[in-house]
Amino acid sequence: SGQFLQMETTAASGTAGFSTNPFSSNDNKFTVFLVARVRQATTDSGLHGILDLASGTATDASLRLYKDSVTCLTGQGLSGLGCSGTACTACTVEKYTSFSTLNVGFGNPLVTDDNSCAADCAAGCDLRAPPTACLAAWGPAGTQNLQDAESFHVIALNADDVTLNGYIDGYHASGTPPLSVTAT
Repeated sequence: SGQFLQMETTAASGTAGFSTNPFSSNDNKFTVFLVARVRQATTDSGLHGILDLASGTATDASLRLYKDSVTCLTGQGLSGLGCSGTACTACTVEKYTSFSTLNVGFGNPLVTDDNSCAADCAAGCDLRAPPTACLAAWGPAGTQNLQDAESFHVIALNADDVTLNGYIDGYHASGTPPLSVTAT
């Protein structure tokens, strides 16, 4: 599975997180702008980390940006890809159990916005016609596209002490951004 780029309290400490909480007040609103590409190998599984701003203490918030692995119904990976069990980079058209999507987590405890559609696709979904719930999670009407795992994406994350909004490839004309979390 993938790895996360992790910030640490000091270079020598090896301790994940911040020495002070960057999300502690409305004065600390910020935007992270990045370009990312995540390439999944045929046997990769789990989360592929892009950014992990981990909490340094039990009371501080965290921010995590990651991409899920594609998973297929067992044995339904496209032939010739060397798939292992349910892990594969592409499935037979109607046999996806999760899509490779950008996702975020924010807060303490970490609240996630998982767009992989795993809950809606346990019995298999068609990549050409994803369930309505998946489309709604992927962005505003007319731009509801699955993010291609092999492409670069421009990602903007805007956070304050309780809310994280994320915009992918400039899609920001919706009341609900493609990535959105309100911390508890």
